[in-house]
Amino acid sequence: MSKLSESLLELLSENGLNQKSLAAQIGISESRITDYIRNEKLPTVENAIKLADYFHCSIDFLFGRKYEKDFKNVHVPEDFSKRIVYLKSLSNSKMMDKEIYEGAKITKSCYYDWLKGRRQPSLDNVIKLADFLGCSIDFVLGREI
Repeated sequence: MSKLSESLLELLSENGLNQKSLAAQIGISESRITDYIRNEKLPTVENAIKLADYFHCSIDFLFGRKYEKDFKNVHVPEDFSKRIVYLKSLSNSKMMDKEIYEGAKITKSCYYDWLKGRRQPSLDNVIKLADFLGCSIDFVLGREI
């Protein structure tokens, strides 16, 4: 069982919910919630945010990367193209784009599509960026300071 699956089942139980009621509350199909619980699919970034917001926790908590559930520093995520430029600027050595996409094992075309605002990242790629940069998923998305 994945940590996401485990977290969702625990949160459903704690809140007296079933998959159908959660789906109705947050606007995700019941079958999609089932996919997450069965480890058949990762949520989209948008759906991960909906789940985290509903349960008042971080995305990192949902994925077992942080153990404290309370999450207070929620900010509205900015356009990801701006976010990637900001993340790059935080580096002491002012990393080059190539260092980031190669280090995070993200395709060059994906990375440049984000910079140009042509597409949004998958949650899998956000996790890769967080791992490479040594920060939380929520920080990469701009949800925490």
